[in-house]
Amino acid sequence: MEDTKEVKRRGRMLWLVAALFAAPLLLAMLLVSLGWHPLQTRNAGELLSPPIALEDMPPRAPDGSALSWAVGERGWSILVLAPDACAGDCAALYDSLHRVWLTQGRHADRVRVLWSGPLPADAVDYAGLQAASVPDALRARLPADATDGSTAARPVYLVDGRGFLALAYPQGFDPSGLRKDLARLLK
Repeated sequence: MEDTKEVKRRGRMLWLVAALFAAPLLLAMLLVSLGWHPLQTRNAGELLSPPIALEDMPPRAPDGSALSWAVGERGWSILVLAPDACAGDCAALYDSLHRVWLTQGRHADRVRVLWSGPLPADAVDYAGLQAASVPDALRARLPADATDGSTAARPVYLVDGRGFLALAYPQGFDPSGLRKDLARLLK
């Protein structure tokens, strides 16, 4: 008789443990089905969902040849649309992106900065920098800024090695956010 009570007690304990493991999953499924999403994400840039395919429209090198989106194994490209007159804020952006590239350390060879437009007057050349021109067809695929409808207000994009545009950074973004995003992606 006592063995039956012990078996029932252990059975209830087993169900209680199973319920404790299942409860978070059921709660998450309920919240997603109700349309709830977290207010803040871990990435600093705006995640483009779905990512925009750019693999059939590569940027061009200064000599006119097509540049591959691939940057080593699991590499990333930072695509920069610099204004026609690169001074002041543009020079600060150049310096910030140089620092972002440097802080990637041993993973820096998997990151390339594709700079489309004139370089600042005092620009320091570095291994991760690649001058590029962005064809109009490629520029048309870039997402427009919601406030003014232009891509000029969003000058920096993160593109994976297969040519998918994954993240967009607005004018005046915090470069440390881009650095953190890249560090997570390069792991």
